[in-house]
Amino acid sequence: MDLKKHEELLNKLRANDEEVVLDGAVDNDQWSNLKGKRILWILKEANGTPQDNDLRKLLNELASTPNPNKIYAKWKTTYGLVVKVSYGLLNGYDKLGDWADNVDTIRGVLKDIAVINVNKRAGARKANLKMLTKCAEEFHDIILKQIELLDPDIIILGGVKYVLSKWLPDNDSRKKWITTDHPGQRRLTHRQYYSSILKQLKA
Repeated sequence: MDLKKHEELLNKLRANDEEVVLDGAVDNDQWSNLKGKRILWILKEANGTPQDNDLRKLLNELASTPNPNKIYAKWKTTYGLVVKVSYGLLNGYDKLGDWADNVDTIRGVLKDIAVINVNKRAGARKANLKMLTKCAEEFHDIILKQIELLDPDIIILGGVKYVLSKWLPDNDSRKKWITTDHPGQRRLTHRQYYSSILKQLKA
């Protein structure tokens, strides 16, 4: 893990394109202290433009501000399930229990994770497949470098494996790779979503 080099990577990317949305570990200190339990989510794109074009700052504020709805009214649409899954995995729960019924009480876990997007620029309400595929072509080397520098233990591909698959390693025994739907999905209940991730972790 090298968070300093990760920051340098992002700064270089931003210097070449001011529209780039910075992403990665939400809180570097928390991330550094979670050896063996670091969870990286790889998602599609930022919904709109976060303040200062920095997704990490947005997630940090959602984790700690008294009223996150004032910052981002629809934050639970995507990050509600991210919160539940991350909290459950970090605390060793074998299913979503009563503790998952109110994400406001556990949203602080956002500071313990990392989130990066395939599209490094601000996106729309719904990701466009053609655009996302183009972004994967453009940014896959950056994404792979981010994975190397962040050095997560668990990588959750949230609805993006189909655009990244040809660049992902065939075998990486040091990390657990999880393939699942985007956390904003409606196909599975939250309990089913969590169970599918646990099943892959135990395989």
